[in-house]
Amino acid sequence: MNLNTSKMKRWTKKDSYKAIKEGWNLYHSRGSVDGDFQVQRNDEQGLLKNDIEAWKIVAKGSDTHHLKAKRILKELNTEEYKRIIELI
Repeated sequence: MNLNTSKMKRWTKKDSYKAIKEGWNLYHSRGSVDGDFQVQRNDEQGLLKNDIEAWKIVAKGSDTHHLKAKRILKELNTEEYKRIIELI
């Protein structure tokens, strides 16, 4: 799923493609108790066991799409951002 909401224009199809190759993506989960924007494993691929593994990739990652995901979460879902950063 590519995020095309006005707030998420910064997360591009190219970013999504790179993330999916690693087994995760940044998703818009509107109305979720865990916030609207979340890093989650890509279930269809089955590369990762759970979302925590996806968080670890993002937390430790230094490529543009990792940094962009962290920046977006810091702005739009600070609780998820904090959970991910604590993994470092």
